[in-house]
Amino acid sequence: MIYENAVEINKKIFRVIASSGMYGYDWNEAALLRGPDGKLYYASDSGCSCTWFGYGLTESDLTPVGSWAAAVELMKQDPTEFADQYVTSFAEELAKIRPAAFEEPHCT
Repeated sequence: MIYENAVEINKKIFRVIASSGMYGYDWNEAALLRGPDGKLYYASDSGCSCTWFGYGLTESDLTPVGSWAAAVELMKQDPTEFADQYVTSFAEELAKIRPAAFEEPHCT
């Protein structure tokens, strides 16, 4: 699933580049985020229908990655054990958009 949205973590905005996971009453989701510093980060989160991705995440929950492919590898190793179909979906979406490892932060 590709998003045009973002999550706020420690009063900083992280843009969601792509995500994949299991959705329902209980959910697990992994995402590639673009930080306000222009760098890429991998994050995974889980919850129930009363929470959303990013709810309760802190910057220490984010793993800096040097490429979108590194994020796919982290999802494969994630302790939440994402099923192969979700890893494949994540990899396919990222391969389509191929986000750069670094993007100059935009001034707003």
